[in-house]
Formats: sequence, C-alpha cells, structure tokens
Amino acid sequence: TNSDMKSYLEEWYSSNLRTFDSKIAITTFCNDVSYGSGEEDSSNSLLYGSIDRVYTNHKPSLECPDPYKKDNSELRTYGGVYKLKIGLINTDEMNMAGINYTNSSSTNATTENYLYHTYYWWNLSPNYANSSDAYVMQGFSGYRLSNNVTSGYDLLPVVNLRAGTQSTSGDGTSSSPLKIN
Repeated sequence: TNSDMKSYLEEWYSSNLRTFDSKIAITTFCNDVSYGSGEEDSSNSLLYGSIDRVYTNHKPSLECPDPYKKDNSELRTYGGVYKLKIGLINTDEMNMAGINYTNSSSTNATTENYLYHTYYWWNLSPNYANSSDAYVMQGFSGYRLSNNVTSGYDLLPVVNLRAGTQSTSGDGTSSSPLKIN
C-alpha cells in the first residue's frame, strides 16, 4: 500500500511536473529498513542501518540493503528499492551531499548547500523505533535530525532527469537553479 508521503509526492508530481514527464527518468529510491547493529540502545530503541553507516561508522553507502533478507530473526516485507519518477533523498545521500548528523555548529552545512532550508523536512530513512514511537530522519538548517513520524514537516521532492536533458539556464546552486524546457 502507498504511504501518505508517497501518495502526496505522486499527486504533487502530477500537478506540478507532468508537463516535464518526458524529461524525468524512472529511477531507484532506497527505503533502507535494514537493522543496524541489531542491538537496542540504552533507551530500548531498535536502530536502523543508516544510523550505523552514517552516524556510528561514518561510512555512507549508495547500496541499498535487501529488506527481504532475513536478519535478526525477522523477515520484513516492506522497504527496499522503489522505481519511481519522484521520491525523497535518504540519509546516506544527505551525508554525501554535506548534511551532517550532529547538531554541532562546526559540522553543519553552509547556506549555499542545496539541502539547507530554515524549516524541517523529511527524508526517506527510518532512524529508530521503540515500543511506542517510530522516528525518521529529517533535515533542518544544514543538520540531519530525527523526529517522531507523527510530526508534520515538509517534503523536498527528488526527481532525476533523463540522460541528455539540457538546461536552458542556471548553474545548479540555490541562487541560480537549473531551468529546463
């Protein structure tokens, strides 16, 4: 079944980008639901794989773990790779783009980073879950944070252009975004 976020993104795409459909590629988006160390942390929360890779081990990856592979005695029938025209960025990609996990002012991205926004927004990666709550990663002012999924925040859609698509202007920065016809 579709999540509320996926339904919203697809409706937004249909309303705002359908005229550019021939220039937008169907690509893969990774919803990594693999477990991290398989251990619960001190608050009895189960950590997901992106936390181990990005925060603990500082080794983000563009490989998407197989959620159907049995680990920790639980077979998950959700998550994995989705082939779509529109999606969300994940934690590993955020890290590679310069958005860091901690709230330390020495590690946040600059305002020139295209992911820098002064409002909270969701990404695609689950962070952790406990007996009462589930948390997903999000971005805010150059940081990567975590918040309860019951919180309402913005989405920053991601699309990928087909090979050979040319821009008519712009250099890809936030002050001069690429424009296509």
